[in-house]
Amino acid sequence: MKVTKQTIIIIFMMLIAVAINCETTAEPPSNYGQENAGTEENPFLISNLANLRWLSENPDYWGEAELESIIPLSWVLIKKHYFRQTADIDATETVNWNDGTGFLPIGNEQQQDWEYIFSPFVGDYNGNNYSITGLYFNGSEISYFPYVGLFGYAVFTNIENLKLIDVNFIDHNFNRYAIGTIAGHIMGNISNCSSSGIVSGQSNTGGLIGYIYGDINNSSSSVKVDGRFLTGGLVGDLIGNIIDSYAIGGVTGEQAIGGLVGRGSGVIENCYAIGDVTGGATVGGLAGDFFGIIEKSYAKGNVHQTGEGGASFGGLVGSAMGISGVYGSINNSFATGDVYGGNRTGGLIGFSGSVTIENSYASGNVNGTQDVGGLVGFSNETMIKNSHSSGNVNGSGDTVGGFIGSMMRGSAVNCYSLGNVNGSNYVGGIAGNISQQTTIENCYTSGEVVGENNVGGLVGFFISLPPSLAVHNRIKNVFWDVDISGLLEPMGQYGGNPDSLHVAVVNVFGKTTSEMKQASTYTEYGWDFTNIWDISPNVNDGYPYLRNMPTVSITENTMPKVQSTLFPNYPNPFNPSTTISFNMERTGNVNIDIYNIREQKVKTLISGRFEIGLHKIEWNSTDDNGRSMSSGVYFYQMRSDDFTSTKRMVLMK
Repeated sequence: MKVTKQTIIIIFMMLIAVAINCETTAEPPSNYGQENAGTEENPFLISNLANLRWLSENPDYWGEAELESIIPLSWVLIKKHYFRQTADIDATETVNWNDGTGFLPIGNEQQQDWEYIFSPFVGDYNGNNYSITGLYFNGSEISYFPYVGLFGYAVFTNIENLKLIDVNFIDHNFNRYAIGTIAGHIMGNISNCSSSGIVSGQSNTGGLIGYIYGDINNSSSSVKVDGRFLTGGLVGDLIGNIIDSYAIGGVTGEQAIGGLVGRGSGVIENCYAIGDVTGGATVGGLAGDFFGIIEKSYAKGNVHQTGEGGASFGGLVGSAMGISGVYGSINNSFATGDVYGGNRTGGLIGFSGSVTIENSYASGNVNGTQDVGGLVGFSNETMIKNSHSSGNVNGSGDTVGGFIGSMMRGSAVNCYSLGNVNGSNYVGGIAGNISQQTTIENCYTSGEVVGENNVGGLVGFFISLPPSLAVHNRIKNVFWDVDISGLLEPMGQYGGNPDSLHVAVVNVFGKTTSEMKQASTYTEYGWDFTNIWDISPNVNDGYPYLRNMPTVSITENTMPKVQSTLFPNYPNPFNPSTTISFNMERTGNVNIDIYNIREQKVKTLISGRFEIGLHKIEWNSTDDNGRSMSSGVYFYQMRSDDFTSTKRMVLMK
């Protein structure tokens, strides 16, 4: 038989295609079959991608737990398995697994004959400070796979000392309940873990964990996170505690969106988030919606509203509340980013209810509609002490204040605001509105105050109670700068009983700028300049400042660097289109060119500037002139400022 040149080329291309698509097959760990293998004394050793695939595809080794009840969710432990990683694992080829779906999570929920059956992972995984790089999952073609992560659904589980690098988990299916990099849903603890890459999902979406009932310690995420509801840079939904942890990636979503946590109840201590956060409602630089305690933590990213009509935007927390009749608290914490929100927008907190705030501050500019404040937008039963705001405040609607937009049944003691205030109706240097058993004491404001109606140097609208109750709603020992504010009256409008004003408003003065910068102005009325206040011409432009403001010290784990990477294209072989993905370590210029087997450039696919993170581009097998290319082997090369990589692909028509 005569073998033509064309036949040889076709056979050669087929061999290349087989080589490209050759997947790592599952292999059990090296100690599989040993006595007590999988126990705490002799954990299964995960040494390579084949071992990891074995774990993914063998539910018999996930451990065992029995579901005791759905509401509340409760499990009974039957058997745990233990695992220890012994080397770094390159998982970039998972982009081609399972017809493009990628890596299948360890532990999940399955549907059989319209019945949902849980098959959770029940065990401990110790990464031993090794990494897994390039893990990929795309759930767009799977109708039901509710929990997405390296571990999909896990109970009685502890995961520690593990790094995930350049993860790419994408899943916008409405059937998904939770998606994260380390785990989608976990009832257990996470310690000394980190992740980088991209996660995109629906509800309960997190850079490290989608949903957790447990604690997270000394962990971090640089993942770019995109979700809809309950979305956070580290955790989407938390019931538990986060200690000594941080997130540095940007976060976008719709409701309950936070730089660290989307929604949570418990304790956040010694943590921070520095990425920008964007959402439609209940959005915060650190947490979107939080019930509990935040201690020694901060956020530096800007907060942005998407759409119209949303409420509760804060530089640190969108909405902060107590839980089960117990007051929540925010102590020794701060936010420095600008906030662009709607109703109930604050530099630190958008909405606070049954919360104490102490030794905390916000320094970013605040922009909103109604109930807008430099520190808190709207507060109810909130006690604020030894705190301040310094950003400019702008509101297009009612109740705009330099410190608080609107305050009910609360107090602000030993506080100040420095920023300028601009609003429409009920505008004040300290608060837009004060009502219902509220106390403002030992406070001052120094900024310009501008509004259309009911504008006061201190308060836009003040409701005074009958004389017998006036002591429960009062302003005492409070000052404003008449030179800067341009206002001679402390209140824009009084409401309630005028006979009680002499009881409700005590020692309230407008002072010149010179007088505002003298300690004697305040000590005459009992301000403590020994333990609480201090004054210096070199601090706060000479105005009084608070001693002992917060500092945060986090013992950081070794954060995996977001590395520039060119990923294998998918599908490969392809006809007529394929997708090329790449990761940027830092913002910079990128070129991706396509070459034929003779090393001739046929297409400049992209040439431009790209931000840090993951990007995707499709090639439709045409050249620069729009002509369709013939079957064959092609190469694509990525060049950035300090990175070059080339990979091979096959067009097979």
